[in-house]
Amino acid sequence: MSLPKSLTAWLLKHHADKFRDGDSEDDGFNPSGGLSHWVYLKPGWCRGQCDDGNHSVHEATVKEVKEAFRWVARCECDDCQKAT
Repeated sequence: MSLPKSLTAWLLKHHADKFRDGDSEDDGFNPSGGLSHWVYLKPGWCRGQCDDGNHSVHEATVKEVKEAFRWVARCECDDCQKAT
């Protein structure tokens, strides 16, 4: 299922350089029983440490996705170096 339109619009407005794609799914991650959101990052970006290969943001709510973008940073892992 697609990301909520409001989240997609926010990502494109504030993080178009980092945002590649995303989707929402009922994967049991959201403790309130709703959909959780996966945001996939463009090559050259990661969440957290670059060496852990975490090139996505996975959170239970739109608010949590927005907050998690504070931790998205440049990535210099081998995969990102090959893609850029």
